[in-house]
Amino acid sequence: MKREEFLEKMRNVVERVLEVHPWIPKSAVVAQIILETGWGKSRLYQEGKNLFGIKAFGKISSDGVLEFWTKEWDGKRWVEKVQRFRKYRLEEECLTDYVRILSEGRAYWRVREARSEEEFIREMARLWATDPNYAQKWLKVLQSIQQGVRK
Repeated sequence: MKREEFLEKMRNVVERVLEVHPWIPKSAVVAQIILETGWGKSRLYQEGKNLFGIKAFGKISSDGVLEFWTKEWDGKRWVEKVQRFRKYRLEEECLTDYVRILSEGRAYWRVREARSEEEFIREMARLWATDPNYAQKWLKVLQSIQQGVRK
């Protein structure tokens, strides 16, 4: 799938699911999907429709889990380890799970109170990823899709 097609598909999914969640900035979510899936090319997306790298903690969806080697920042260095990720049948299911995490998770209270896309991204980045440069990468993707998709 071409980048333009993937972008349009994700915009449509995000629009449908987030229609009743106006506090979540749609374009920021689309940018995060692109960042996390590598424009839909990641194995986690291809095999599990996991748009956000949602890990499999606690209650696991009936669709199961996928295990992949990942690099995690431990505060000092990158460490490779196997992580378990949730598997979904549809992108909409993953996005609904994401909304549930943000809506119900106590740690996400600052995310819920964000007043701008950039504030949303910076607060999310602190909680969502171990990569210390995650917010900058996310903002760069957001800027690129706002300027138009490049091949």
